[in-house]
Amino acid sequence: MNYTGMTAEALVEAVESVRRLGRAAILARALVAVSGFVTLALVLPPALSGPLPYVVSALLALVPAVVPGTWLVMALELLVMFGWLLRTTAFEVPVSWLPLVTLAWVSYLHHAGSALAAALPLDAVVTGSVLRRFLVRALAMLVAVAVTGAVAVGIAGRLAEAPTVVVPVLGVLLALGLVGVLVYDRIPRRRR
Repeated sequence: MNYTGMTAEALVEAVESVRRLGRAAILARALVAVSGFVTLALVLPPALSGPLPYVVSALLALVPAVVPGTWLVMALELLVMFGWLLRTTAFEVPVSWLPLVTLAWVSYLHHAGSALAAALPLDAVVTGSVLRRFLVRALAMLVAVAVTGAVAVGIAGRLAEAPTVVVPVLGVLLALGLVGVLVYDRIPRRRR
């Protein structure tokens, strides 16, 4: 096999796809990269200082931006959630409302931006109405996250005797229940 020829073809294809990139694809991928970096930066433990953790976070955030339709998006999001649990339990950083809401909303932006970037052809021309709907949905999610975060922090403050793991476990169970309801709703049903 001629691996040099295959590599050259792959390189030519990569250059061609970069040339075809439209503004919408670049904007969607930039949203994925920036939101991924912010989520990773928010969960860094205070013990990690210096520029190296931020450089690593930036490099990790670029991966889903380059390949938004893959399992790497979920891997980054799971890494962020694991980092949040580690930060709040092992490093005992107290949970406050603003970082919680910021992390939840930026995680939503990362996930929704990845879905948008994966669905958009590289040379797509997107109308303003599509972007407005995306922004309205993101702002509605911000309001929902802010209210839910305020309730969660309020409940966590009243459960001083409960172990710190109880609230995240309840959150995960609630999220799994919501996912189950959404999946059940999408299952095609026989018409009678």
